[in-house]
Amino acid sequence: MRNLKVEISKDSPKASWDEILEAAKDEAGFLQSADWARVAEATDKARPFFLTVLGSGGVIAQALIMKRQNFDREKGRRRSPLPYLECFDGPVVINNESAFVAVEEIVKSALSLARRLLASHVTFSSAHTSVWRNDERISAIYKKHGFTTTVWATYLIDLRLDEEDLFKNLRHASRKNVKKCMRQSLQVVKMNSVNEFESSYWDAFQRSKKYFGRKSTPCFYESWEDGISNYYHYYVVKDKYGNVLACLGMYIFNGLATEIASAISPQAYENKIPAQDLIHWELLLEAKRMGCHTFDLAGINPFPKTSKESGIKRFKEKWGGTYVEYNIYLKQMMPWLSQMRTFIQSLRQAI
Repeated sequence: MRNLKVEISKDSPKASWDEILEAAKDEAGFLQSADWARVAEATDKARPFFLTVLGSGGVIAQALIMKRQNFDREKGRRRSPLPYLECFDGPVVINNESAFVAVEEIVKSALSLARRLLASHVTFSSAHTSVWRNDERISAIYKKHGFTTTVWATYLIDLRLDEEDLFKNLRHASRKNVKKCMRQSLQVVKMNSVNEFESSYWDAFQRSKKYFGRKSTPCFYESWEDGISNYYHYYVVKDKYGNVLACLGMYIFNGLATEIASAISPQAYENKIPAQDLIHWELLLEAKRMGCHTFDLAGINPFPKTSKESGIKRFKEKWGGTYVEYNIYLKQMMPWLSQMRTFIQSLRQAI
């Protein structure tokens, strides 16, 4: 296809950017939206670049590419002087007949941008619902330009089923756990304000991270800003005494709900209270009530390397979803830097 033109807009997109994403439906995820760019800018000082591929008939593809740093949210500073580029849920193909040439133009433009910005690496990964998510012909384009491919996976739950069929599709253990929580009068409560989110959800989320030995992070206020709060929804499980036993959030875009920020309290973990089963079930119903057609249980390693990864895979496969694999493409712009980091890590372990 001739007469292609790639336009790059820094910091702000064209007025039609999100309208094109909405028209693209399953090809476009929230992480390609202008609102996600605002969130990433506010939380991690990231900088967006909006790439549009134009053909004779108009826009045939577009990609939001974020210039990011290894950023310490707690201290509000960069951990590394070098940036990197990432494009998640994209590129978004508008014209399938021009998919291959359009993707290649975006990849070449991204690599040119990476060289200009001295980026350490570039990452691409299509939306999990995209028809191109693991297409071999698309993979060949990335390979041609020096990218390596990692296969990742998720489970997509069809919310167009009625509630009874959704429940039947759950594994027996999940149905049993949901009923057990209901008998114990556990309640799933939605966070309706930023103050409620901070004092209830985020407090419990951080306590869980500390209990399991993970680093805490400052409260994520940006998702409550005007215009962005329409996408994000947060919930907790409470017992009859008001104790928070589990947390789970989701963001919604183009009829797809994607889970985020999951946590279980030390109390629920130690007493084997299946609060995460209850909150997952209730969020499936909540997303369905909001008009979503699919629930994305987010990423899993299809070939688990640790007991933790195996546990995550077992938990997510019991919800009756369709197993879907997708590709993550990575190009190291400075291979020597990656080799140096590996050497330093090995040296530290040896010492």
